[in-house]
Amino acid sequence: MNIGLWIWGITLALIACVIVPVAVTLLRRASSAAQHISYYAEEMLAAGASIASHTANVKALESTLATAGTLVSVSQSIGEAGGRIHSALTVPKG
Repeated sequence: MNIGLWIWGITLALIACVIVPVAVTLLRRASSAAQHISYYAEEMLAAGASIASHTANVKALESTLATAGTLVSVSQSIGEAGGRIHSALTVPKG
């Protein structure tokens, strides 16, 4: 046989016995890592959606706080008016 055929045969055997199994192992690892990433991405999406639903309540809280500020000023003016009414209706002792 020709030396070129021997070299070709040895190279082919080396590729079949070493390179292909290593490549298959690396591809399996990459596939497993991609599946884990996909799983964790789904978990993050669910957590993000939950957080988004909770932050929707922040807008309602902001409007409640704005209304509460108005209620405080109204209650203070009612208190002042009540004080004036009380002093007008109270008979001075003397």
